[in-house]
This record gives sequence, structure tokens and C-alpha cells, in this order.
Amino acid sequence: MPDQTNSDLGQQILNYEGLYEVYTSYASMLEEYFEKACKDAIPEAIIRTRVKTLSSFAEKAIRKAKEYPNPINQLGDLCGARIIVHTYEQVEWVNKFLEKNFEVIEKEDVQERLGENQFGYLSVHFIINIKPDHDYGLNPDIQQKIVGKKAEVQVRTILQHAWSDILHDRTYKKKISLPEDIKRNSAILAALLEEGDEKFARVVERTDNYFLNYSAYMTREEIKKRNRNASRNPSV
Repeated sequence: MPDQTNSDLGQQILNYEGLYEVYTSYASMLEEYFEKACKDAIPEAIIRTRVKTLSSFAEKAIRKAKEYPNPINQLGDLCGARIIVHTYEQVEWVNKFLEKNFEVIEKEDVQERLGENQFGYLSVHFIINIKPDHDYGLNPDIQQKIVGKKAEVQVRTILQHAWSDILHDRTYKKKISLPEDIKRNSAILAALLEEGDEKFARVVERTDNYFLNYSAYMTREEIKKRNRNASRNPSV
């Protein structure tokens, strides 16, 4: 396949500039839709969205010209969302929600890249399209413009996000090779946080089950009183 010419790349950048507002509407829709979905099921979920800037698109289009000769249609991360939750169980809930309400083009659990004795970046990545006939609360004209355009959604626990937010770019995206002790300490931190996720999952499950059993022996008024006290004093 021949390399793209500068004029081809220039046209791609101009085309993306013309679509930037569409992707901005896309990101806003995803944020609102995910927040509404999580409001009752996972109210503590953190939703973040972003649109790739024109300069970032241009840099990636040039850097990956051989791999993506038509970046405006091939790149899946021009619009992105991140859903950060507390536990693995909540990650699974979000995964099923995405699979039910969107057309899933790609799904990757990054953990599958790691060997059994390796620790590092963890997240579930989706490349999605909206379904043409699904109600996302969009203006029909806006929805028609978004149909067929890809978005990337990352789903992870808050501990996985902590590692990624602090170390991922520092350890994975540098062009120089890091000393072995830095790589080792990075992996140790990833392992500790992975173990923390597992322990949190067990404690959350036992705590929730305990409260359910405890509530079974309380009257409705007693439960309401307890919830009011808890809201005023989180330590209750």
C-alpha cells in the first residue's frame, strides 16, 4: 500500500475539523446517557468523556499513516468515554449494559495481554457505534450524523484507574527504555492494587449481604431512620 501524501493527510485533517462539533455532540450524549444509566444502578460511578483535539488527530494521523491510511474512518478513539466504578461486579454490569445498548465493534479485556505472572495496565476497552433505531435522547438530526461513527469506551475499577492515571503514560508511552527497578516497582504496585480489588470485592459482597440480612428483621420505619442517620453521619 503506498504511503499517504501530505495532501491526503491535509484533507483528512480538514475533514476532521469539519466533524469536530459532531464528535463533541457524541461525547456529550455518551456522558449524559451513561450518567442516567448509572444513576440508580451504580450512583458512585465516575463518567468522563473527551473528543480528540485537532492537533492530537493530526499527530496520530501522521504517526500512524501506514497503519491507518484513512484515519478519520479507521481510528476508533476520536470520541471516547471512561466509566470508573468500585468493583469487578460493577465492571461486569457496565459491560453488559454496553453490549445491550450499543453495536459493539470490538471488545478487549487488556488483562488477556498479560501473562500469568505479569502485572500492569488493566481495563476493558470497547469500540462502539450507536444503534440507528435506539433512543439515546438525541435530536434526530444529530443522531443521524453520529450513526456509523466510532467511539471508544474504557471500563475499569477505581484502583485500576489509579494505577493507569499515575503510571500508564509514564511506563508505556515513553520512547526510552526504563530501568528494570522502575519496571519492577510499577509491576509490584499493579499487583498490590489487583489484590486490593479482589479484597474490596469480597468485603463489599459480605457487607451488602450482611445489611440485607439485617434489614430483613427491621421495620420500614427503622430502615428509613437508619438511612437518615447514615446520610447525616457517614460513620454510622
